[in-house]
Amino acid sequence: MGDLRAQSPESGMPAEAARRGRPPSPLVDRTPLNGAAIDVGTRVGWMLRVSRLTAGEETRDDIGLRELVVALRKLGIAASESTLSRLEAGRVRSGALVDGYEQVLGLAPTSLRAPIEVLCRGTGQDPGRKPAPTTLAAVTAAVEPVLAGPVSGEQWLAFADVLSHPDVVALPEGLARTAIRPLASEVRRSVGIGMAARYEALSLLRCSRYGDIVLDIGLELLDQVPAPPLLDLARALGEQPSERLLTELSRRLDGTPSLLEGVVTALAQASTVNGLPSSAWEVLTEPVGRSYLESEPGSWRRANLAYLVRVLPAEQRHRVLARIGEPLPAPIRQPAEWTSSRRNIHHTAALDVARRITEEQGIPEQPVLARLLFEALYDPRMSREFPAVLMLSGLPFADSVVRHVAALHDDISDETTRTVAPWLLMRMRSPDAAPHVGDWVGPEPQGLVAALVLAHSGRPVPLDAVTPFLSPLPQYGVRALAALALAGNPVLGEIASGQHPSTDAETSATARWLLDDGPRVTP
Repeated sequence: MGDLRAQSPESGMPAEAARRGRPPSPLVDRTPLNGAAIDVGTRVGWMLRVSRLTAGEETRDDIGLRELVVALRKLGIAASESTLSRLEAGRVRSGALVDGYEQVLGLAPTSLRAPIEVLCRGTGQDPGRKPAPTTLAAVTAAVEPVLAGPVSGEQWLAFADVLSHPDVVALPEGLARTAIRPLASEVRRSVGIGMAARYEALSLLRCSRYGDIVLDIGLELLDQVPAPPLLDLARALGEQPSERLLTELSRRLDGTPSLLEGVVTALAQASTVNGLPSSAWEVLTEPVGRSYLESEPGSWRRANLAYLVRVLPAEQRHRVLARIGEPLPAPIRQPAEWTSSRRNIHHTAALDVARRITEEQGIPEQPVLARLLFEALYDPRMSREFPAVLMLSGLPFADSVVRHVAALHDDISDETTRTVAPWLLMRMRSPDAAPHVGDWVGPEPQGLVAALVLAHSGRPVPLDAVTPFLSPLPQYGVRALAALALAGNPVLGEIASGQHPSTDAETSATARWLLDDGPRVTP
């Protein structure tokens, strides 16, 4: 039996392709880099196809479509080669087949499903989710682990599947509130693919009959003054826009820097999903304009408010800009240009990283991989960056992505790339990233990002990488404390009790909040 990465000596094609005739053309998302829409079908199909071609050594031997049909049939999943071909071309979607791919290819549960469903929901498309079972036994199997704890990302997603089913009322309101609150906490602390699974579970619940409970819990956590930025929780709140959501968030624009980051993230996601009439957004026009004008030029607060102005619906955006009366500051990160020309150093960098990864995996060049890298590294829009990060994190070769992004940082002189590459590794929350960031640790902001990468990996965080940022807290100090909390560093206890020399009352309060919230969660 051949290796999918083995080459046919006559053609130079992968052995499977040589046996089966002309290989399928590489999938390409041909939408403009800065366009309003992306080719969701192509991205979903690509993730499934490239996962089949690069799954682990023990499972990928000779996994062509024909072999996959047989393996799926053994799992009770019926599909023809034609169906799988159309699935991998992005022309059909099936949650049952996505689950089957994970099982046959030996991938972590939810590693494909969660990123695909997040991508589809954010673009208003149907992911073809597999209907949750509704028998008493199935509901019991999904709910009891959550009530007993601790809960894996896969279990959280099974729980959300049942509770979000329109024909199932699995829990009364009070018990649902008690059950869901730990999920709202864990989405910040989880690492690896477990983060994507928890985010998808929380989003499903937000879009279900339990949505107001999720909103209540989310607002309560965001309002806790010592808390760090709860961006993934906030983003999940925005998955279901409502007039109540917009009104509640409009009242919080003058809150702490951490709260503001959460408000902006939630509103950005709500503007992406939207579905509300333009008039519903009017509640934000006055407070956004006022908060922007009251913010300090060049400050973190103003940068966040400028982003919020950009994502408002056109009518409200024009009114706010008229009140501001001056151009918005440039985004914190953005590419040199929005073309695929070789003159665009940032698109070229993404292409080069993708090429190195595919060469290492023994597969043809993958334009979609390059596109995802470009968006995850350089695109300032959360609606592009976040789904791209999750898809990269869910790939069977995510460790290779991490390694080559780290090498990009070390090999390139472009300052933008050297800034955004560590941030991508941090956002991927990959345990595989730690060996590549040790030399980055230090008293500069990049060193703090490296400390968070180490913390996500469960590695010790050097104190000299975080103590320079502890006071004053915004915006780096809360992240320094979060790194200590995720790593389980006992120094956090000293800070919480006020015994550490580098802290003040605010820093101690945040440290106590983090200790109460808990350490990193995996899987």
